[in-house]
Amino acid sequence: MGLSQRQIATYETGRTHLNDETIIRFALTLKVPADELLGLKALHATDDPPTLRLTRRLRDLARLPETKRRAVLKVLDDLIRANS
Repeated sequence: MGLSQRQIATYETGRTHLNDETIIRFALTLKVPADELLGLKALHATDDPPTLRLTRRLRDLARLPETKRRAVLKVLDDLIRANS
């Protein structure tokens, strides 16, 4: 989508609100109706929601400097590929 991790983090934390164009881009990229992104329609849960522990760790990860965040994500990607 051409967004940096920092930009996404500002949306996730509510520091910045999504404009119409960004909502449309998210909906197209994620292949879900914009209503679901906006909370106007129930999301289709296919898996269990993330645990509070995982959510906190993801928030901590988003706060790391970009170089460290990339290193952590590379390790995660490698582990996921190795176990797929």
